[in-house]
Amino acid sequence: MHRRTFLSLITALVPTPLLAHGANDFNMVDFSPPVPAPDISIQDLAGNERRVGSGQEQKFILLNFWATWCPPCVAEMPSLQMLQNNMNPDKFMVLAISSDRPNHADRVKKFVTDLDLKFSIAHDGDSTISDTYGAREFPSTYLIDPSGNILSAAKGERAWGSIRAIQYFLEVMRHHA
Repeated sequence: MHRRTFLSLITALVPTPLLAHGANDFNMVDFSPPVPAPDISIQDLAGNERRVGSGQEQKFILLNFWATWCPPCVAEMPSLQMLQNNMNPDKFMVLAISSDRPNHADRVKKFVTDLDLKFSIAHDGDSTISDTYGAREFPSTYLIDPSGNILSAAKGERAWGSIRAIQYFLEVMRHHA
């Protein structure tokens, strides 16, 4: 089966009503067995080349697809920063990819500056990467292991910086070490 079709099918299987609980909840749908992540490469706003899939940095990546026009996406950004602040940057990285239109790159940069976000953020103006991942609803988030496999996914806003979320990621990292 073609990888893009396969990921679209997986994304469709992650039920939005089940997952979109709100900022006070945290859960992800685990994939067993893990699914190979599509290979992507994108430059983040700081100028760093970020790779996911084969050739990625040897760390866990929380890949988040979002947009500045999406209220739940905007609401969860401080929580993503809190998560990154509580994780070992040598082992875990948040990579948030904006799907704002190509002519909205300045809007994305201003948003990042205004919220003082320090984790890795990139702009995918033509939505090529979000399409590759089958991310049709925002926010959509995938946890990818250091080998480039998708371990779990979520649709909708999450309390990423909550104790429950941090414990989840630490446990997944321990289990897949």
